[in-house]
Amino acid sequence: FFFKQKTAYEIRNCDWSSDVCSSDLERIGSSGANGSRGVSSSTTSTAACGSSCGRLPIPVASPGTRSAAWGPDAMLGTVGTQPREPRKRRELPIRLTTTRVVWATLPVTVGPAAVAALDGHSAPVRIVVAVWLVAIWLAALATLVVPRPFGLTVLRAAAPVALGTAVWAALAGAGNVPVRALALVVGAVAFVLALGAAVATWCVEGSAYGDERRFPLRTPPALVVTLVPLAVALLVAGSILGPLLLAVGRWVPGAVAVVLGAALGYAAFRSLHLLSRRFVVLVPAGVVVADPMTLTDPFLFVREHVVDLTSIPDGRAPEGALDLRLGAVFGSVALHLDGDAPLTLRRRSTSVPAASSRVLVTPVRRGELLEAAAQRQFSGGGGDGRCVRPEPSRRMPVAGEVALQ
Repeated sequence: FFFKQKTAYEIRNCDWSSDVCSSDLERIGSSGANGSRGVSSSTTSTAACGSSCGRLPIPVASPGTRSAAWGPDAMLGTVGTQPREPRKRRELPIRLTTTRVVWATLPVTVGPAAVAALDGHSAPVRIVVAVWLVAIWLAALATLVVPRPFGLTVLRAAAPVALGTAVWAALAGAGNVPVRALALVVGAVAFVLALGAAVATWCVEGSAYGDERRFPLRTPPALVVTLVPLAVALLVAGSILGPLLLAVGRWVPGAVAVVLGAALGYAAFRSLHLLSRRFVVLVPAGVVVADPMTLTDPFLFVREHVVDLTSIPDGRAPEGALDLRLGAVFGSVALHLDGDAPLTLRRRSTSVPAASSRVLVTPVRRGELLEAAAQRQFSGGGGDGRCVRPEPSRRMPVAGEVALQ
């Protein structure tokens, strides 16, 4: 048997995805170092308070109770002997199937026009460009088959390459007009579909497990027109410029370009990947906001403290709300809590503490998020864009407040 070693973030998600109700989070807990040796241990009221605020990645016991030891069930995201329900397989959206078909046909739709445009170049150049294009196409196609957030970053870099190749082949003037027109149309369609909401949701959901739903956050418009194209350009140029120089016999500049291109491409890919790691997660324990661009760590808002999840009008943020949208104001939702939640914001190279009872985010598909929240009984239903829970019996402790009962 082979077992995958989980990262700290995955272990936190396992705990968030535990099939327990919100009140259990205050009664069932982890035992830390003692628990790993099979010894039960008690916790303090401060730890229990921190868990209810979402500070701790694992649930802890309330004062006067005993916490269970870590075991195989706990590492698998279960509590005690309670069985986990199997993850339901959702049907593939038609747009995702269309995206797969369009990308699978790129070698026969865009390929002939690209080959005709390369006829006037030397054999090494043709080989390098052909291998480079095929590698990008295979990586994108693999992402559409095996979804992961990493693959979403690959698609966001591969889509401009497909469109750019189609435009270059159409403007090169080689081959007949219908072939070039077909390449241009299919390349544009592949570009639009790859950057659509269906593909983004599919890729983000690929890393979900247990009873959870993940919804990607919308990319800030300011980044779409500035840093994202720059990062894609650096990634594309860094991966092809060096091999092309080597193909034409310019060994020293080619070697330097390969080294610099690898470093710049890695940095650009990491920057793009930050956008693929921004999502909202609905878990049985509550709502998790994971956004490495605004938060230092993913934060769990325990469901008993969630008053409502509401769509808000596009425009300025409501007074007193903590805005995590980064300028993406269209399609926003507001998570309203019964008390201030202690978050830690990321501000360049520093961390800034913040507390708010209302948090604003912008998911890619607001309607699906609100519908899924209603199905998980965050609301009593309704089509007014508002998911409401009953009034909680206990207020969320304010940031910095310590229970001394």
